[in-house]
Amino acid sequence: MPEILDRTRQLKLRLVYYGPPRSGKAVNLQRIFELSRPEARSRMVAFDAGGNVTRPGADRRVSFEMTLPPETPEGWTVVVEISALSSPLLMRPTKIATLERADAVAFVADATRERREENHEAFREAEELLRARTPPIVLQVNKRDRADALSEDEIEREWGARSWPIFTAAAKQGDGVRETFTCLLRLAFEGTDKGAGLEAMTSLTLSGVTTAALKALRRAEAE
Repeated sequence: MPEILDRTRQLKLRLVYYGPPRSGKAVNLQRIFELSRPEARSRMVAFDAGGNVTRPGADRRVSFEMTLPPETPEGWTVVVEISALSSPLLMRPTKIATLERADAVAFVADATRERREENHEAFREAEELLRARTPPIVLQVNKRDRADALSEDEIEREWGARSWPIFTAAAKQGDGVRETFTCLLRLAFEGTDKGAGLEAMTSLTLSGVTTAALKALRRAEAE
């Protein structure tokens, strides 16, 4: 659930990337981290299955925070906490706690044909863990650059019955990363605004938050 911090005039939204091991969740976070300005982000932290801090790359849960530029100098700012969870490597309580706090979830599936059952197994687990509440979900089908990747028609047949936004990606190359992230952020803000009346409370707008996210990523990319 979002945090509305009146004293510091900040809204904190939590985005979670979930999916089978090695589907590219941490790679998405790394690309977003690289695109964001150093002064506007925290360091990236990784925890192993026992909750111990470890190095990124040997991660089980990876996270960092990014602060978006405000619409006006005196306006509210949006702080985005971005996390990646591995399934089934993390302890169940850790997964439940992280997903329960999520304002939106990106399910990252592996596009290679040999991983289809792993994708569905991980999603069945996500559905079970999210039984108490269902945040907005975005599907990213990653590794579409692989020769053995599913075609767009196959992806539509396999996942299209669900009413989620679907993005294809090659996260190592950065393809589809920005699009997935900005959609996830939009859905998180929309869902929060409906429940908490954010626009009336903070003057933050969906278009303003989306523009701020794109600006943060583009400015870093242009340098």
